[in-house]
Amino acid sequence: MNTKAMLQLPPGSAGLFLEEAARHQQAIDVTNRLYSQWGYTIVQTPMVDFFDAHSHMLTAAEQSRLYRLIGRDGEVLMLRSDITIFLLKHFQSLLKGAEFPVRLAYSDSILRHEDSIDISRNEHYQSGAELIGGEIMDSDLEILLMLSEQLNALGLERPAVHIGSRRIFNQIFKEIESRSLLREIEAAILERDWKAVEPLTSDIFDAETARTIGRLFSMISDIHSPPGNSGETGSEAEKDRLKELMSLAEDPRIAQLAPGISGDISYLGELCSTVSEYFPRMQFRVDLSEIGQRHYYSGMVFQVYASGIPYGIASGGRYDDLIEEMGMSSGAVGFSIMLSALGGMNPQGNPSEPRRLSREEPEMNFRSRYEKAREMRKNGGSVCL
Repeated sequence: MNTKAMLQLPPGSAGLFLEEAARHQQAIDVTNRLYSQWGYTIVQTPMVDFFDAHSHMLTAAEQSRLYRLIGRDGEVLMLRSDITIFLLKHFQSLLKGAEFPVRLAYSDSILRHEDSIDISRNEHYQSGAELIGGEIMDSDLEILLMLSEQLNALGLERPAVHIGSRRIFNQIFKEIESRSLLREIEAAILERDWKAVEPLTSDIFDAETARTIGRLFSMISDIHSPPGNSGETGSEAEKDRLKELMSLAEDPRIAQLAPGISGDISYLGELCSTVSEYFPRMQFRVDLSEIGQRHYYSGMVFQVYASGIPYGIASGGRYDDLIEEMGMSSGAVGFSIMLSALGGMNPQGNPSEPRRLSREEPEMNFRSRYEKAREMRKNGGSVCL
C-alpha cells in the first residue's frame, strides 16, 4: 500500500483533531441551537448532484472552482460548493406549495477551490440560514439580527458588518454587454482596486462620470462604531460621510444611471442603524464595494470581517431573482458563516473539562463510578469513568 496515501491527506483537505474538533463541534451546536430558537428548520442537502442541474446558476469563474467527477453511467456530477443553490434545488418542489415565509438552516461541508482567498484548504464548513418569503425589510432585519446573535454566541470580538447592494451595481453597469468586462469591473470593486476601476469604465462613461462612480463605490460610511474604534455612535464625522455618499448618489450622472439609488442607500443606512441598536459593540458600515461574492444576489448584500482574519468570515444577501428563476415570486435572503475560519474562536458557554472519577476517587470500583457518573450526567455534568 502507498505509504504517502496512508499518512497524508489529499491537497486542499484537512482534518480536525482533539481540542480543535471539540471547539468545532461546539460551534455547530451553538449555531444549530440558535437556529431552532429562531424557528428555523435545520435541513441537509446531498453532497453530490448532477452538474447540469446547477450549471445555469453558476458563472464560468464559479464553475472553474468546482470539483467535478464522472458518475457510473457517464453523467457529469459535482460536489457541493454552495449550500444555498443545493438547498433551493432539492426543496424546490416543497417550497412551491409551502406557506410563506419558510425558514431553513444548515451546517455542513462544502468543497471548492479557492484561488483568491487563502483559507489554506479547499474543504470548508459552512453554517447558515435562508428566509424565503416575507416582507423585504422585516426579512432583511431578521437575517442581520440573527447573524449578529450568532457572531456574539461564537465569541467574536467587535466584528465589522459591511452592508452594500448588488442592485446598485447592476443598475449602474446595466448597459455593459461584455460579460468579461463586467467581471473585470466586479473583481476590481470587490478587491477595492480603485486604480483599475476608472480605466475599466472610462471607455463606457465620460471621465467625470467614471471618477464619480469610483468615489461612490470606494466610500465607507460608519453608521455605528462602538467606543474604542474609529469613532463614536452618531458622530459628526459619520454623519458627514453618509451625507457625502448621499450627495454622490444624487449627482445627476449617477441618478440617471441608477434611478432610486438615494432610496437604496437610505435603506442600507436604516438597516445598519436598526441592528446597531441591539448590538452596540459591533461595527456597521454602508459599503457599496460589497456587491456580493455570488452573482445570483440581487439586492442588499453584506460581508462580516473579524480582527486577525484576513478575509470575510460571513456573508449573505438577498437573491430574489434566483428564486424567481425557480418559478417562485416570494423573494429570499440568507447568510452563511465560514465556521472553518473560526477554529481559534471560543463560543460562549465553553464547557469545562469533564470530571474524571478514576482520578478523583480511585478507590471506587467500576460499577460505583458508573452509577455516580450517571446521576451527575442527569444534572448536566460531563464525567469520565
